Amino acid sequence: MQNVKITKKAIKTLQKMLRLQETRFGANSEQVMETMGMIAYLQVKELRWEDGLKKFRTVAAWQKDHLPPLHPSVRIVQETINSIQQHIQGSPSVWI
Repeated sequence: MQNVKITKKAIKTLQKMLRLQETRFGANSEQVMETMGMIAYLQVKELRWEDGLKKFRTVAAWQKDHLPPLHPSVRIVQETINSIQQHIQGSPSVWI
């Protein structure tokens, strides 16, 4: 139960940080995408699969425009998206 409270608090803190970063650096900035990825990860850990998937897809779209295709982060985010989709489609076990 303690971990759930910590995760919820972390998400709220990161969401505040995200809003500040959007103002300071722009919604399409590297800083915003990094924070969005952290929020997405925590949302998935909270079993908020759809919310996390939406954010990971936003990060993946940004990566496609800003990182080389073979960058390790691109692969990691895509594998995470695939795992979430498998879970949503009914796969009994996924690793995130």
